[in-house]
Amino acid sequence: MNYTEFSDYIKKCFRELMGNDVRINIITIIGNNDCEREALIILEKDNTMSPSIYLKEYYEDYMNGVPMGEIIAYIYGVYKRYRIQNDINADFFYNYEKIKKSIVYKLVNKEKNKKMLQDIPHYDVLDLSVVFYFIINTESVQNATAMINNEHLKMWNVSRDEIFKIAEENTPRLLAYDIKSIDEILKKHFEQCRGFDEYISDNGAMHMEKMSLSQTDVKMFVLTNIFQMNGAACMLYEKPVRWFSEKINSDIYIIPSSIHEVIMLPVNDIGKDELNVMVEQVNREELAECDILSDHVYLYDRKKDTIIIP
Repeated sequence: MNYTEFSDYIKKCFRELMGNDVRINIITIIGNNDCEREALIILEKDNTMSPSIYLKEYYEDYMNGVPMGEIIAYIYGVYKRYRIQNDINADFFYNYEKIKKSIVYKLVNKEKNKKMLQDIPHYDVLDLSVVFYFIINTESVQNATAMINNEHLKMWNVSRDEIFKIAEENTPRLLAYDIKSIDEILKKHFEQCRGFDEYISDNGAMHMEKMSLSQTDVKMFVLTNIFQMNGAACMLYEKPVRWFSEKINSDIYIIPSSIHEVIMLPVNDIGKDELNVMVEQVNREELAECDILSDHVYLYDRKKDTIIIP
């Protein structure tokens, strides 16, 4: 069974499973970096929203020998877990006064998102683009998001500049930044993966103490937001990059480790070319295409109080 036959079979099974009152569709969603992914959409009677259940991963399971019955059951379980009860009236999306309180921004790569950027309001920053979305929180929907497109601006009768101004105010407030040292993150990771005492005994006297900004041996810190989603946008906030630069008394290299976070370190610790090679390698070998932000580092210049491409 090829992928097209697989997706058609999934669609047929859910039509039989859910009945005639439910709309079953498979749509193509353009995500970050213009990645196209097919998703199963299930809309029960009077519902206006559905979780997007991406099928490629399930097809890979099928090709690896997972029985089709198990795949259908698992997809159904995912839908039941994340389905959205109809407490959102369609008029909600027309009510700009309510929605504007939750409008925020994120960063994407300008070159890699040419197709998506044609249909959405955005601002270019260096070789990146600032795009906008709003967060939906209701009794049955928590932290769902919807991208703002050009049709929204027409429907709300607002300008791109107004959306940008509101997002500038909302984003640092709703998605507050968080800075942690690499040591602190690794320590937490190892503690979750196995007994930390066991790890230390296996690996000798490994330095894993919580790092303070006064230490000088390692100065790599991760900047993201408190939800660790689309956190690379924190590099545009007014405070964190400048504050970090002042604390370590140095210009800063900003490494775009993904759309979800960046790594900050002093310019004296390592060369730009070496960092660029590392970024390209990680993007090529470790990250999913949809998570890539950029293929090179950025530089925060203290004197000019600005971020540039070095």
